[in-house]
Amino acid sequence: RKVLALSPGHPKALRVLREGYLAAGDFDGLSELYAELADWDGLAEVLSGAADRATDSALKVDLSYRAAAIYEDKLGSSERAFRSYERVLSVKPDDARAVSALIPIYQADEKWARLPPLYEVLLSQAEDTSTRVDLLRKLADVTGQRLGDRASAFAYASKLYDIDPGSLDEYEGYAQASGEFASFVQRVRERAENEGTEKSERQALLFKLAQITHDQLGQKDEAIALYKKLVTEYDSAAAMTALDRVLRGGDRADDLRWLFRLRVDRAAAPEQKTECLMEW
Repeated sequence: RKVLALSPGHPKALRVLREGYLAAGDFDGLSELYAELADWDGLAEVLSGAADRATDSALKVDLSYRAAAIYEDKLGSSERAFRSYERVLSVKPDDARAVSALIPIYQADEKWARLPPLYEVLLSQAEDTSTRVDLLRKLADVTGQRLGDRASAFAYASKLYDIDPGSLDEYEGYAQASGEFASFVQRVRERAENEGTEKSERQALLFKLAQITHDQLGQKDEAIALYKKLVTEYDSAAAMTALDRVLRGGDRADDLRWLFRLRVDRAAAPEQKTECLMEW
């Protein structure tokens, strides 16, 4: 140290002290040595090398995080810390801290194929629904949009729909993109028929089914039956409007008369009844 005090950065003196600290496992002392010289690049390199050579998993993790902290806090270079975090995961694959640190680095480098396993780690440890929803949405997006793996994207969208019924439109989009539309329709149908489904959600599902069966599957009779159900059991104005459009577009005079009678019966004011009768 006297040599370094007189000649900062003296190669031989620095090497002797460095090797001594490494041999003793005194990494705090090693860090102080390099801090005195403000040689942060050198410290990061030494810590990374020690981490690579470490055979003890806990020590490898500790040294890796020390090196990462130097890259981020002292050198202002988060992207150079990626090897440290990858080293942590090599011995501790479920380390959420390393996973969370790597995600933005991989995103910036557009290393999309490396993201799904990281999101999966966080998903397996997520403790609340909102976090799981966010992660499943990211998994569906990166697999479907970035990697072109539409089957995986649909699978993640399906899991997302399990816990977030509000993601129905997203689920439908991934189903169409993946060629799994029949599976999507069956899933929606089953949920609509499930007695445990809340009334408001069941109404939305029945409306979605009516739209799909008419507009995409060409099953007009089933669509009309679904719209009628929505009109009679849920008093759905949107379903009544849609049913009117469907019936006017086909040869369904009897059904159209039924609908007009219903509109007349439900009209609240005399002028509304008159308007319906005149249209009829």
